[in-house]
Amino acid sequence: MEEAPGGGAEARARSRQYDYATNSNLVVTTGSPRPRDDPTGEPGALRGRIRARSFGDRALQTRPPELEEKSRGRNARDAADPDLPRRDAKRARRAAGEVGVLSLADEAAYEPRTKETRAANEALLGVIQQQLGGQPPDVLADAADEVLAALKSDRMRDPDRRKEIEKLINPVSDQMFDLLVSIGKLITDFHGASAGAPSGDGTDMTLDDDIGVAVEFEEDEDDSDSNFYQVQDESDEDDTVELNGPRAMQMDGELYDDGMLNCGAGLTVDAQDIDACWLQRKISQAYQDIDPQRSQKLAEEILKAIAEGDDRDVENRLVMLLNYEKFDLIKLLLHNRLQIVWCTSLARAEDEEQRKKIAEEMMSKPRLATILEQLHATRASAKERQVNLERSIWGEAKRLLNNDIAGTDGAMDSSAVDRYIESGWFKGQRQQLDLDNLSFLQGSLLMSNKKCELPPGSFRIPQKGYEEVHVPALRAMPYESAEKIVKISEMPEWAQPAFAGMTQLNRVQSKVYDTALFKPDNILLCAPTGAGKTNVAMLTILHQIGLHMKCGEFDNTKYKIVYVAPMKALVAEVAGNLSARLKEYNVTVRELSGDQNLTKLQIDETQIIVTTPEKWDIITRKSGDRTYTQMVKLLIIDEIHLLHDNRGPVLESIVSRTVHSAANLLDRNNLINYDRRTGYFQVTDLGRIASYYYISHRTISTYNEYLKPTMGYIELCQLFSLSEEFKYVIVRQDEKMELTKLLDHVPIPVKENLEEPGTKINVLLQAYISRLKLEGLSLGSDMIYIRQSAGRLVRALFEMVLKRGWAQLVEKALNLSKMIDMKMWSVQTPLRQFPGIPNEFLMKLEKKELAWERYYDLSSQEIGSGKTICAEFAILRNHQKAVSCETNMRVIYIAPLEALAKERYRDWERKFGEFARVVELTVLVDLKSSKCLAIEEDTYLKTLNLGLIASYYYISYTTIERFSSMLTQKTKIKGLLEVLASASEYAELSSRRGEEESIERLVRHQRFSIENPNSGDPHVKANALLQAHFSRHMVVGNLASDQRKILLSAYRLLQAMVDVVSSNGWLSLALSAMELCQMVIQGMWDRDSVLLQLPHFTKELARRCQENGIESIFNLAQMSADDMRDLLQLPCSQLQDIIGFIKRFPNIAMAYEVCEGDDISAGGNVTLQVTLEHDMTSLPSGTGPVHAPRYPKPKEEGWWVVIGDSSTDQLLAIKRVALQKRARLKLEFTAAAEVGKKDYMVFLMSDSYLGCDQEYEFTVNVKYAGGD
Repeated sequence: MEEAPGGGAEARARSRQYDYATNSNLVVTTGSPRPRDDPTGEPGALRGRIRARSFGDRALQTRPPELEEKSRGRNARDAADPDLPRRDAKRARRAAGEVGVLSLADEAAYEPRTKETRAANEALLGVIQQQLGGQPPDVLADAADEVLAALKSDRMRDPDRRKEIEKLINPVSDQMFDLLVSIGKLITDFHGASAGAPSGDGTDMTLDDDIGVAVEFEEDEDDSDSNFYQVQDESDEDDTVELNGPRAMQMDGELYDDGMLNCGAGLTVDAQDIDACWLQRKISQAYQDIDPQRSQKLAEEILKAIAEGDDRDVENRLVMLLNYEKFDLIKLLLHNRLQIVWCTSLARAEDEEQRKKIAEEMMSKPRLATILEQLHATRASAKERQVNLERSIWGEAKRLLNNDIAGTDGAMDSSAVDRYIESGWFKGQRQQLDLDNLSFLQGSLLMSNKKCELPPGSFRIPQKGYEEVHVPALRAMPYESAEKIVKISEMPEWAQPAFAGMTQLNRVQSKVYDTALFKPDNILLCAPTGAGKTNVAMLTILHQIGLHMKCGEFDNTKYKIVYVAPMKALVAEVAGNLSARLKEYNVTVRELSGDQNLTKLQIDETQIIVTTPEKWDIITRKSGDRTYTQMVKLLIIDEIHLLHDNRGPVLESIVSRTVHSAANLLDRNNLINYDRRTGYFQVTDLGRIASYYYISHRTISTYNEYLKPTMGYIELCQLFSLSEEFKYVIVRQDEKMELTKLLDHVPIPVKENLEEPGTKINVLLQAYISRLKLEGLSLGSDMIYIRQSAGRLVRALFEMVLKRGWAQLVEKALNLSKMIDMKMWSVQTPLRQFPGIPNEFLMKLEKKELAWERYYDLSSQEIGSGKTICAEFAILRNHQKAVSCETNMRVIYIAPLEALAKERYRDWERKFGEFARVVELTVLVDLKSSKCLAIEEDTYLKTLNLGLIASYYYISYTTIERFSSMLTQKTKIKGLLEVLASASEYAELSSRRGEEESIERLVRHQRFSIENPNSGDPHVKANALLQAHFSRHMVVGNLASDQRKILLSAYRLLQAMVDVVSSNGWLSLALSAMELCQMVIQGMWDRDSVLLQLPHFTKELARRCQENGIESIFNLAQMSADDMRDLLQLPCSQLQDIIGFIKRFPNIAMAYEVCEGDDISAGGNVTLQVTLEHDMTSLPSGTGPVHAPRYPKPKEEGWWVVIGDSSTDQLLAIKRVALQKRARLKLEFTAAAEVGKKDYMVFLMSDSYLGCDQEYEFTVNVKYAGGD
């Protein structure tokens, strides 16, 4: 390339001679430093100095008059006092209308520094926009600055802040102001008036948050996050990472786009927030002064309006109901109409069945299924709640940004504030409470009604000097269907003396009667003065006394009751009242207050302590002897509403300390994990084991401390003997000799001293397993106590070892548990599980040491002595003689035990063929003594009537003997129950630990008392559970299982009882036994209304029917469907069930005829032909099983036809028939010996239903044997 003339250096010098740097020294300077913003003359970029949103800002802008007035007032103050801090120059120029394009870029309003404060600031701008309407962004930002300055001011209280804010953005509601205060607390980087403003020297300086030094930002730096109102170009970069599309945003490591963050118009309602009264609350918020009844009525009308029709029709109906002023509420209802209708229906469902039907209907429709899924959604985790918080704030910010870009001038949606208040992010923030405003000065004298109005019907009569106000008596609420007033005579006899002089309880007392007297539940009773709360307290006291009653005697040393009254005068009154009413129970009641102190001896002798809150608070705070405070089983606090008063903290400390003490005790023993700071506790595995097996906390703690994986049977027995349940077992002097003998017979060595109670417990446990006989009476009683506890204690040990995973010890604990249950050692033959096998035979087997599998194919010869072979030879010889002589051979084999007789029978049947009968000797003697059979000529056996009955109904011969000996002609229902409960079939009912109190409670509250009841006696248990079945008292758990066994056996036992009574010819007693059978099937007393057999019927409903002349099921069947519906007032589904029962209820047509006519002679036979026909009109498919929901298994109808003479109470003939459609039967009896007309009765008795029995009278004309 050819070089230009003049050379390169010369050309370079010519080109630089016009540079500004070369000529700048020729300019005369001012001698002062050049301002930073002074133009240099060099070309420069406008980036960062001009923004698209600033175009057109030279146009004149106006401000709200409130801001102008405030600005003028501030300027006047500044002029009067130059020392006050001034606002930044940007606001001063803006107030004077000197806003420039370049000045806005450098002099911004408050700028948030973090993502959280930025989101809170945008929420604040949204609220201000709603208040001010469509205003430019800089006006909104300026107003937000002023609002923040007022919120952050330390010199103003909340009322002053509110007045200042209302001058700026118009009046605000209480909720709006609370929202502004909460948003202000979220903004933590606002530091007064100078926040975000440039420094006074013209340089934009700010303090670094970490170091505290001035940081200078370059002018050409892209201030992308300075304002959300700037329109972003697609190519611009901002703080958001582009991860998932052009508008994605990442928060806390999770990605959200605009679709996820878009909050819409804030009209969506969470389905879980809608309950039965949600719509009524929304109406009350919209109409602040609306009457509650009017609000409820309007809610029902709205619910009907939005249930059907398209959106336009629904909107028109809502406008007619709510008017145009409530358009926001109308939009909310329209947007969520499906959710409101169906969620409200679910919440108002009467029962689980109706709720299930609604849910099934919702599942059949896709849109409604989504609502159902929302209802079943679980709570969000803490992480999700944080994400929801950010999502709510950022979604509102982007909504505001989109509205500004679109140029919307309309006001912000009026529900935005409600959305902030209702949203999870707002509720999750800590809120500052103004304790002065929350102070409750009225205490217990609170008057919550703003207006005090007299009830309708009141009137005033002016008198001289005063005025009479007449108020009508308050009408009592109507009785509920199952509500019943409890009469004192219906209470247990032992509880009636406490209510002497009273005839019945009132409605409040009757409502809580069952819970207060029969259940150990906590009770909070809210009732006006004079409602009888003291009598309810008396019921709870009687419950505690009843728990310590045995055989009619009260043990008052095992409990204490504390009654906390608010005043000393009331303490004395309550103490006197309780002393007088509980005198029959030998209960001592004493005062304990500031004026009345008790010695330790007096406290030990006292069962009920009446005290004041302050005194009991002092006693429970003491760290000394707490023996008697730990004996407190019942705490009664009177006037608990005084929690609002100055005594509230004392009452609260009493209750919390009571709970805290119990929780601390369980926590120390590792039964629960107790958080003392929050009060929450969680049950541990040890706690679950202790509660399941009813074991004390100290026993579980001892087991937990001493259990080791290397323990053997010796150590397990030693650990068992340390159980706290046996702490009252002592070694008596007269027992030591027998214990020494037992020590030589138990298989597991006992190392402890005989003086220690643990040795006695260990020895008695092994003696029980070994089935050793005890001589001493006291040892026998201790053995029973140990036997009742051993099974559950060892099973608890097994559960604890199983949780720890110690395999060898698990096997040992399980084996020990089995040995206790079976009363045999693991080294003994399994045949010891079966009673009746002679001990010599078992010992012989144990010597052979046979494996259990060998018992299946073990022949009798392997364990016999050879005598059986000789007996078989004798049988063959007799058989050979019988064949040769052509005679029958008869062989009688007598065995000492029934088990051996049955085994020999099976063996010989296989060898020799069919044998007629084999009866073992011991049973033969017993059967003869029980009159079940007779032995004739020492050879022949004759079955008697009792034996036939026992074999037919498959019951024990001891039971049939008891029926025969105990029943008399004068026995009543109570005696029948006692005889039935004494059956041998009930002797095997197990007695479990912890059931004694439940059985005693059942015995006390039944119709028929039991003389000298022993709660451990299985026959007493059977009697109590039978009466509970008739009274329809619910029993649960193991007692329910025992009750089922008792009922299944009771039916065939009663049938046998009817046959036994009929054999004796006792008419009235036979009919009573048949009625008892009906009671067993239907689960009700014979004196109860027969209408209680109907489904869904209660005693109140039966009483209502009786008041309307409906006494029987046949009366009800004659009513029309409409009359029945009006009378019963039940849902259609329940009415259908009742009608179905009436159709199935037996309607039997009975006809009878004397076959001999008038040709009947004295002492001759009389034949009565009876025809029964079942009305099958409404039963095309047959009678089917009996409707007996309280009987444990399905049952078919059965009937007795009985002929008797009522004048002599003699049963003459009886037959049992299973009637399907039609039956014809003949009954024969002997006519009277006297000549003349004789009246007899024929009865048709059901074995399943009450109220369908029939009886008719017929006459027989008896003549002489030779003629008339």
